Parts: sequence; C-alpha cells; structure tokens
Amino acid sequence: MQCLMLASLKTDSKVACETCTKTGMVMVFGEITTKANIDYEKIVRDTCRTIGFVYDDVGFDVDNCKVLVNIGQQSPDITGCSRPDGKTQVTAKYHDENGAMVPLRVHTVLISTQHDETITNDEIPIDLKEHVIKPVIPEKYLHYYKNSLWCHYLRCHF
Repeated sequence: MQCLMLASLKTDSKVACETCTKTGMVMVFGEITTKANIDYEKIVRDTCRTIGFVYDDVGFDVDNCKVLVNIGQQSPDITGCSRPDGKTQVTAKYHDENGAMVPLRVHTVLISTQHDETITNDEIPIDLKEHVIKPVIPEKYLHYYKNSLWCHYLRCHF
C-alpha cells in the first residue's frame, strides 16, 4: 500500500515497508523511521475501502478483516547512499493438473534496482536478463516469442 508509505514520508523519513493480503487479513511489516504520527490500521482500512474491498462476496470485508502491523525503526546504519536491495515481482500463469497447480509460463518480470551512475539505461535490461532472469527462471517458462514475456525495469542511480 504505497499510500501508507507516502503518508509516513517527511523529508527525513526512512521507509522499508511491505504489505501482504489474504482473505480477511492485511499484514503491514517492515521498518519506518519517521517523526510523523501514523495510524497504520486506518490507512489500511481506508485504502481497502477505496479500492472496493468492502463485502465478503468479493473475498474481503474491510470492516471485519484483521490488520496486523509489525513496524520497527530502521537501523541507524542505513543511509540513503547505501544502495538498498533490489525488489522483484514475477507473475506466472498456472493450470490445474489433477488438483495441483502447475506453472505454464512466466508472464511478467518486474525488477527494481539501484545502479551506479556509470551504468547506462541501455545496459540495465541486458544485464538483468542475462545475469538475473535467465539464471533464475527455467528457460521452459520464458516465452520470449510474440512479446509474451513482459519485462519491466525500474532504474535509479546514486
């Protein structure tokens, strides 16, 4: 819930926060150091309400769900120039094979990474595909033909 993170931001805030949802539950966890007074549960419920998670028949009732918050402060050793870890998200298509969900192919790969200013924007997708995607995801799930694999690279340099 990006709005949760945005709500906590002040110019001197440090945020490393994740969310996870499951039917009837939202977890917010991570590290936030800020001088702002944040009502995390209210932000979660308001966000869920805004996107329509308000009835059991849609699989999520914002007024009766559990909201679990486990937020600590970031270590003072973390600075803005330390190049935090990258983030990835992989979306795969599955099919049901006698009750077992079996992967068919990878649909989307999203990689957010920080890089040195000497690395060009043209180099990043090539390097990530060769040194991250191909070694990690088996070739049989990578269907590059007809643009069936979407790769998104979010770049930021220090």
